[in-house]
Amino acid sequence: MPGVLRPDDRGADTTIVPRSEPVHTGLPAAKRECYVRPADTAVTMGAKPNPERKADVLKAMADYLLGNGISEATLRPAASAVGTSPRMLLYHFRSKEELMVAALKEVRRRETEMLAKTVARLPANSIAEAMRAIWRWYASPERLPYLQVFFEAWGVSLRRPYLFTGFLEAVRKDLLPVVEAALLARGYPPREATASATFMIAAFRGLLIDLVANKDRERLDDAMEIFILNTEVLADKGPTAASAALSAPRPGAPLRRGPSGGGDGRGRRRA
Repeated sequence: MPGVLRPDDRGADTTIVPRSEPVHTGLPAAKRECYVRPADTAVTMGAKPNPERKADVLKAMADYLLGNGISEATLRPAASAVGTSPRMLLYHFRSKEELMVAALKEVRRRETEMLAKTVARLPANSIAEAMRAIWRWYASPERLPYLQVFFEAWGVSLRRPYLFTGFLEAVRKDLLPVVEAALLARGYPPREATASATFMIAAFRGLLIDLVANKDRERLDDAMEIFILNTEVLADKGPTAASAALSAPRPGAPLRRGPSGGGDGRGRRRA
């Protein structure tokens, strides 16, 4: 919950707002609790925020998330780890929600930047070798904190998306256009490219969740080889196989309109 005050968050420069004030209007009363608000910080502190100091705080907060996780990121211990006070955290970021969203973006930025360097060195003519290299990169112990933060934030956002505004949408968009573009370059129609890319990303992330939860590397390396095999088969057969799969009758599924949906354009399934 943005700005939720836990027992160890209370500082001298905060205002406790009771649950009677309708701050989180979309939440039931039992979940409103109380929240922490800076005591007119922006007015009383005078000086404008220092962008360099804010960047340093953000980097340190991202380090804190990678080392401790999201559930432990209450204001006072986080501020102590960053080397500042809860008041200053809220001075730079206005609310705990804004701070957490910014820190998560910084974690994702680091991960994406490192992955991009790995991808740039991948063989361009072998899907299997590229997938193995990306899997090895993610499965290395150095990447575990990034995966833990990613899946923890994902789990929290499924129940309370208002905590990390935009996170779920970013998760959907970060890889999908990349894989779609690769499939479109192979001749896939848009719908088939989207469906195939969605399958590949979901399967890969499922293996990563299993890895974080169980750390059974040998079993998951074997599973990854099966996934690579299926991906190669799908890529070799190309859009024809994908189109056939999408146009095949699916009992109970709503009929699609248009030429790529297997219908006749009037909502009827073609024989």
